[in-house]
Order: sequence, then structure tokens, then C-alpha cells
Amino acid sequence: MFEYHGWITIEEQPYFVEDEKINEIVRDIKSHVSKLKWCNGVLDVLVANGNYYLLITGYENRNISEPNILDLLNYIAKAAPGSYGLCHIFDNEDFKNGRENQFRVLVLKRGTVVEHDDTFLSPFVPEVEDE
Repeated sequence: MFEYHGWITIEEQPYFVEDEKINEIVRDIKSHVSKLKWCNGVLDVLVANGNYYLLITGYENRNISEPNILDLLNYIAKAAPGSYGLCHIFDNEDFKNGRENQFRVLVLKRGTVVEHDDTFLSPFVPEVEDE
């Protein structure tokens, strides 16, 4: 099973800007999102209290989305370098990399995406589930 849950706050720059281009940036990101073939989860750009954010969550039988998730976060990092957020990923079939029992966290901030090991829900067994 491949599980992913994340949120990204969309900001034009990593400093205060008077929303000069944010609507144009969000339109561009929404257009990009609409072209992705997302099948077993939620992927949407939403607005709350005048702030835009991307919500991504879901489960898939196999890991077919991770490159798309990483590509999407890198796209947002480039289009809106002030954006920030997290996406937690769990792939219980990632034996090749020894991560079948571990969540990973993709961290987007200041125009970059960096992967980190999770320390809150990992190792999945015994932190979340029993053997």
C-alpha cells in the first residue's frame, strides 16, 4: 500500500508581498494540477480566509504517484518559492530502499523540496501497528 498525506501553503515569495501575482500563480498551479491523472486520492487547490493551499491525500495499491508528488512539489517550489508545507509518504513495499517500515516526509520551503525520515510515526511497526 502506498499512502500519502500533505498540505502546501502557496505563497509568492518567502517574504511579505502584497499579493501582486498570487492569483496568476494559483491559476497556473491549478492548471498544472488539472492535467495530472490523480485517481485514488484528493489533489486540490483550495482557498481559506484569502490564503491558498494545496491538499493532497490518498491511498494506492502500488506506488505510482510518488514521482508525480515530488514533481508536483518541485513545480510549486519553482512557481511560488515562498510556499511551504509537508507531505508524508508511506510505502510498505519499498524493500529496495529499506523503507517498507518507515514514513518519509517531503518538506517544501524556500523554493526547495527535501526528503527527511519521519521520527513520529516510524518505524511503522511498532509505533503505529503491532507485528
